[in-house]
Amino acid sequence: MSQSKHLIIVGGGIAGVTCAQSYNYLRPNDKITIISQSPLLKSVFNVNKISKTLEEFQVKESNVNDLFNGEKNNNIEIVISSVTAIDTDKHIVYLDDNVVNSKSELTFDYLCICSGARPNVIKIENVELQKYIIGIRDTETVKDLKERLLGARRVVIVGNGGIALELVHEISMCEVIWSIKDNHVGNAFFDSDAASFLYDSKHLGDGGDQQTKKDDSSLNLMIVDRSLNGEDLPMSNRSSIGPQWYCKYKFIGGVDASKIKTNNNGSVDNIGIEYETTVVNLLEGDSEYPVYVLLSNGKKYGCDFIVSATGVLTNHDTIRTIPTTSATSTLECSNDGYIVNENMMTSVNDVFAAGDVADLSKWPNLSPLWFQMKLWSQARTMGRYTAQCIAKHTGLPYTDEISTRFEFEIFAHVTRFFNLKVVMLGLYNGQQQQQQSSKPLTIYHKVKPGKSYIKITLNQEGRLIGALLIGETDLEETFENLMMNQIDLSRFGSDILNSDVDIEDYFD
Repeated sequence: MSQSKHLIIVGGGIAGVTCAQSYNYLRPNDKITIISQSPLLKSVFNVNKISKTLEEFQVKESNVNDLFNGEKNNNIEIVISSVTAIDTDKHIVYLDDNVVNSKSELTFDYLCICSGARPNVIKIENVELQKYIIGIRDTETVKDLKERLLGARRVVIVGNGGIALELVHEISMCEVIWSIKDNHVGNAFFDSDAASFLYDSKHLGDGGDQQTKKDDSSLNLMIVDRSLNGEDLPMSNRSSIGPQWYCKYKFIGGVDASKIKTNNNGSVDNIGIEYETTVVNLLEGDSEYPVYVLLSNGKKYGCDFIVSATGVLTNHDTIRTIPTTSATSTLECSNDGYIVNENMMTSVNDVFAAGDVADLSKWPNLSPLWFQMKLWSQARTMGRYTAQCIAKHTGLPYTDEISTRFEFEIFAHVTRFFNLKVVMLGLYNGQQQQQQSSKPLTIYHKVKPGKSYIKITLNQEGRLIGALLIGETDLEETFENLMMNQIDLSRFGSDILNSDVDIEDYFD
């Protein structure tokens, strides 16, 4: 019988829980300890495999008593605490002494850091006004947002990423001022054409069937009772809300319906966008509004509160490393997290990282069609792959191959914006390719206003390197195969998007 090992995982988000579940499957006799700031852990269920690289799944929050009950040979322990320091030489993690019933230190054979990221909330000099700024990261902050909206007349949203895009679509009965630093909405994901299609679809029918929009059967987030044995649970900012976080809630403001502006087609027009702006400062309120926002273009808006949706900061700076004389015991970091090699190991032997806190930019031979973003789909992929790498690193037998580098060959992500399905494959915006070559890329579009948007990107050799699909197109697998096979498509020209041309015949 092989020697048992002890794996410690820091973080109870998708990357950490997926790593624990996967490693428990691979090495069922090894001990696993998850260190989480909250007894609520996030896990994936109802996984729908759309193609070789694309997965849709739902996320649920589970308390520690329920999550791993169904695991075979369950050797998984949960410690509710936070890690304050790591001694990489002695293989010891030190825990917060102030946490009741928490151990002070734990020894490990292998350590996987999955501590995630935290909201990059706007900070201002006047601490008294800081209370009017909220970030959206976990279930508790979503509930706070919902409660603040109940009597709100105007809210300012700052940021241009996924959370901001989703939120402006969901808020009703309240005026929204949207401050973005870019010249078009959705810059974190889309070019101006795709962003315009998405935003216009909001006014052409709100992007989908509103009757089924809040149907619980299609939700990607499940909320459980925030209590354990009758006691309130502490909140954690280490694992985020997940895909389609807004589906469980109705974000309704306090403005009378008769006072909300509408467009010519009857759709609600409650959003004012301030392009290429940032927040300069907050100013004291008056009898009309409790706080005023001063933007970089000189405009001043009174509002009830501000939502800061300006991205996240990785949590690699929250854990102290015990100084050591050995250069091989120093964790190498970048601004994007712990730098890992192709086996997800950091610069220190036996210490791994996965999810938002891992930086894969130094991988040798990284696929030109894959790049890293802080996404739930990538956190899940990394958690599973890291478990496989740790199992191999033990040098001991393990049960199966559950993950390979194939999952890092093509960037693949599926989500929803404005209630429309969005699939991103490869360099869907021509990301790095355009920067590395002076030769122009070839881009083709096919648009059905309010229904679907297809954009594909071909490189100089006529090979498909990226695809963006909005709406129900059923073309995900086709374009994924074309990307993998790297067939020269230049002979087709724009007919590649013609429904009469069956491109699948060319790679059968």
